[in-house]
Amino acid sequence: ASEADAMAGETEAELNKLLEEEEVEELEDLPLEEDDEDAEEHEMVVEAPQQPAPPAGSKKRKAEDVLPVAPEPEEEGSPITAVAEGDLTTDAKAADQDDDHEHDAPSEVVEDLVEEEGDADPAPGAATAAIPWRRDQPPSSSAAPGEDSLIRDGDLVVVYERHDRMKAHRVSRGGRVQNRYGIFEFDDWIDTVHYGGVVRAKQFPKKDAEGGGGGSKKTGGGKQGFVYVLRPSCELWSLVLPHRTQILYIADIATVVAQLRLSPGMRVLESGTGSGSLTHALYRAVAPSGEVFTFEYHELRSIKAREEFQEHGIDLKAKGERVEGEGGVWVEQRDIEQLGFPTDGELYDEGSADAVFLDLPGPWKCIPSVTRCLKVGGMVCSFSPCIEQVQKTLQVMNDEGVYYRMRTMEILLRPYEVRTERVNMLSEPGLALPQDAKAGGRPDAMRFEGQPSETRMMAVPSVDVRGHTGYLTFAQKVKFSEKAAEQK
Repeated sequence: ASEADAMAGETEAELNKLLEEEEVEELEDLPLEEDDEDAEEHEMVVEAPQQPAPPAGSKKRKAEDVLPVAPEPEEEGSPITAVAEGDLTTDAKAADQDDDHEHDAPSEVVEDLVEEEGDADPAPGAATAAIPWRRDQPPSSSAAPGEDSLIRDGDLVVVYERHDRMKAHRVSRGGRVQNRYGIFEFDDWIDTVHYGGVVRAKQFPKKDAEGGGGGSKKTGGGKQGFVYVLRPSCELWSLVLPHRTQILYIADIATVVAQLRLSPGMRVLESGTGSGSLTHALYRAVAPSGEVFTFEYHELRSIKAREEFQEHGIDLKAKGERVEGEGGVWVEQRDIEQLGFPTDGELYDEGSADAVFLDLPGPWKCIPSVTRCLKVGGMVCSFSPCIEQVQKTLQVMNDEGVYYRMRTMEILLRPYEVRTERVNMLSEPGLALPQDAKAGGRPDAMRFEGQPSETRMMAVPSVDVRGHTGYLTFAQKVKFSEKAAEQK
């Protein structure tokens, strides 16, 4: 009997062992919602010892606030739960036996992850725009939430009247704006109105009864006009700036910035400055540590451009003020066609430019100078209104023997106007015309007479379509071998 009981016990033990192995295999085959890294993080949270609470104001937060905690099992003592807890306990004990300090490692890893995540969140108001559009820099960390969006005395604002009518104004105490929509006092805006807000006229002109900004508000027996006050941007500035020369518009500017592959920290050379439309976009693309050196042969235009950049809050620099790692804009008066770009090292080193932009009557004249200034892999772009200029420029680039991927494109933008229109609907498709319409009446009006109509939002091609502006020619400087250069 004892032998039989022993055999039965061994058989039962073997069966239990087999069942446990099957349960372990089933547990391993169970689908997991998270990947292995998430599973390891769960184990870290379960096995990490309790850490003292961080002091107030610390960047570190509790690990439970960042990493998900494994859910508790529904049934206590279930086979799967027991096996899982046993594996975790065994792994922890083995880790303690191998190395005493391994037990504290998960907690340190979790705290490092939490601290890194905390560092990634910037403080409110810490980030500032590359172009603040103010004479003085806006407040950063000391600014209260929403304070930087308030219009201040001396700010440059864009008054939006309609989609095709916008103007730039400098806000000052005691100033005003008067247009077809009414009279607007600047004192009512300063430290009160936020950028993007709607402001209403104090007094409406008697000869005009149209409300501004696409609508109106009745007050008493008349209407009160309104406008939108917008924060300037490179795109808006190109639409409202004072024209000293022909400028590049948004479609061409976007293509230039993208094709030149501009990014923060790059060095860009531009000739000529003109009205400064493109210079704003170039600096915004390479700021805050990037450098833009823009050259204008006309002295008065270069002085006016320097004044505008300073009023807009751009980090304007002069010769001898260049500091490694600090970006800015340098405006110089120089005839690039005759003298070429400077390579004496006073402004920048030869062969250190990442990109060059040319807007000149004879861009082919300064291509050899561009070659000396560009680094290997740098991009060059030339804007020319005539195709003959493009042909000469491409010929000189080809003769240089260091440019490849030379290509020319023309950017044509076709805008659409989104508006509401009343549309006549036919209740019966293919409705025949009345007999009297065939006799020379108004078939369209008679066809829809008595039919239902609806008001719908529609996108209609704009009548005012800007045609040809200029040709954009791009090329990249590469370093050919001596053998390839001889073959060319």
